[in-house]
Amino acid sequence: MDSVKKILGADNCMHLDGAIATVSRVKWEMDTCSWVHFACSATQNVEDPLESGIFLPNDRLTLLEIMRLRIPQCKFAFLSVCQSAMGSKSLPDEAVHLAAGMLAAGCHGVVGTMWAITDKSGAIVAEPFYKYLAAHEREDNNGDNPGNRQLDSSRAAYALHHAVQQFRKRTGDTEHRLWAWVPYVHFGL
Repeated sequence: MDSVKKILGADNCMHLDGAIATVSRVKWEMDTCSWVHFACSATQNVEDPLESGIFLPNDRLTLLEIMRLRIPQCKFAFLSVCQSAMGSKSLPDEAVHLAAGMLAAGCHGVVGTMWAITDKSGAIVAEPFYKYLAAHEREDNNGDNPGNRQLDSSRAAYALHHAVQQFRKRTGDTEHRLWAWVPYVHFGL
């Protein structure tokens, strides 16, 4: 998260950590943010996908709770958490996972992971992802404040591709390292 705050500017980031990162506070803040980034633990419950969730200090933000949110102002969600885009054995033809839940809640796009990742891998992918977007940011088109800059979520798939390519170069392109960079996927616009 330090890298993300450095790239985007601390004044442009709401960082919830520790005791203040409660389920109710996170849901409330998600209702006000145009981008969300989770860097924590999560699990995909393959028997009951709606019980999948993101672990917060006081509880778990479940897939069902996420799907009940209405956050159409959220342009993008980066789920740097384990198994956020992993399907379910009980529903093999359905996309029932945390990333799909963010889309159902109203996010325009999501980056998720198909299996477990390490904290280090998450940081290695997030930094070039946000650097790419920051390098390609565009002026706010509404004209209210020409100095108001925002990331362009329509470039997220390109940013993820760039970040994964950087990860591959940094860690090596061997079969063993394949497991580290392959799980990152993009959904949405």
